[in-house]
Amino acid sequence: LVDTAGDAFTDTSGALGSGVDAANTLKSTLQTAAQSLADALAATSNSYDAVGQRIDELYAAGDTLSGAQVQAITTLAERVQQQADQYAALKNTLETEVGPNLPESAQSDFDALISRLDEAIARQQALQDRLQTAATDIAAGNDAAQSSHQEISAAIAEAKKALADARSTYDNGLKAQLSSLSTTLSQIGSDVSAIRSDLSGITSGLSGASDSVLSTLSRAQEATTQLSASLNTMADRFDAVQQSIAKAADTGDLSELTGADPGVLATSLAEPVRLDRTAVFPVAGFGAAMAPLYMILALWVGALLMTVTIRVDVNAETLPDRPELTPTQKYLGRYGIFGLVGLAQSTLLTLGLILFVQVEPAHPLLLILAGWAISTVFTLIVYTAVVAFGNAGKALSVLLLVIQISGSGGAYPLQLLPDWFQSISPFLPATYAVNMVRSAIAGVYQADFWWALGALALFIIPALLLGLVLRRPLMTYNRKLVEALASTKLMS
Repeated sequence: LVDTAGDAFTDTSGALGSGVDAANTLKSTLQTAAQSLADALAATSNSYDAVGQRIDELYAAGDTLSGAQVQAITTLAERVQQQADQYAALKNTLETEVGPNLPESAQSDFDALISRLDEAIARQQALQDRLQTAATDIAAGNDAAQSSHQEISAAIAEAKKALADARSTYDNGLKAQLSSLSTTLSQIGSDVSAIRSDLSGITSGLSGASDSVLSTLSRAQEATTQLSASLNTMADRFDAVQQSIAKAADTGDLSELTGADPGVLATSLAEPVRLDRTAVFPVAGFGAAMAPLYMILALWVGALLMTVTIRVDVNAETLPDRPELTPTQKYLGRYGIFGLVGLAQSTLLTLGLILFVQVEPAHPLLLILAGWAISTVFTLIVYTAVVAFGNAGKALSVLLLVIQISGSGGAYPLQLLPDWFQSISPFLPATYAVNMVRSAIAGVYQADFWWALGALALFIIPALLLGLVLRRPLMTYNRKLVEALASTKLMS
């Protein structure tokens, strides 16, 4: 097959070579005919100027016309006849060699040129006849000869006009078409030569690729044979199944279809495809996956309950022998109690998750560290809010707890939450606390535990700024608010 294709390409290349030669021949013919026509039209117009001038010179002699003038006019008549014959031959060449090779778009211009050439030939023939008559009249007598002068001049003018019309028709119509066709043929010759070169390369490549193609076809034959065998085997199995179904339909016995255990068939029908799950970050169960949310919830509530059970202010009456403490000393000293209780809570919580609940964390020590860090930040935030705003700070802490339960991504991925929660999630400490606990339980990915720890630690800065600096202008207002609430005897 490859060898035959190579031979076909060889034949095609030879045919293209002939096409190049034919295109070049046609181009040469068109160029020669076009140049001959242009030269003939220009030369003939000039020659008729000379004929007219010579006729005027001969007739200027007046009554002295003689045999010499007769001979001169006869010679002019012969030359006019020669030019007319040449135009007839040129017209014949155009009709036989150029016309059939022109495209359809150039035929109208070609026909107009042929019509003009016919008219020019007729005018030249009429001039030749007029010259012959004048020569005869001169030989017969001067009176008739002088009356022919004006007719000869008119015939020359008509011949020149017919030639000028033919030249104008050629220049304005067919000449442009011939130039375009010549350029097209040149481009065709170049393109055909390039195609012929490409075909030669393909032919040589095919001749050298026979072995590789043969080996490829051999491998394809082997694969097709194996596929045919597999399809035959499957066809036999389908035939057997069809026969079993037909028998079951006739007898009502489904044992051949279901086998000894119908439950196996039922399971296969109910679950035709079984999904094997490979956990990249495995957890012990759903409870372990929810542990981050409930852990940060417990630590926040624990910090909030501490502000209810432990006073956040320092009662100077209980320390009569101590010097007066500054607001900073009171703030940091009282927080020390909250911080120690928070560390105790977080230690008990994380050890309970590991030993009692058995969440099986991937990094137990990191889980304990996460509990300490989260408790420290949470107790500082809640403690500072209560110190700065009093009972209003407790309400603010409860509000933050509610927002963080939904916006931290502990129960649902943030991408599934409304846009409002997605927008505020980066500004909630619980978001980073959940990520820390989740990394400690399931596994650390690209140091996400430490990134979350660093982000959580940043919340210490605004808490200290509020507790040490911004709280002082609010102390007088908070004192009056506490006294007002105390007077209502509703809150102590």
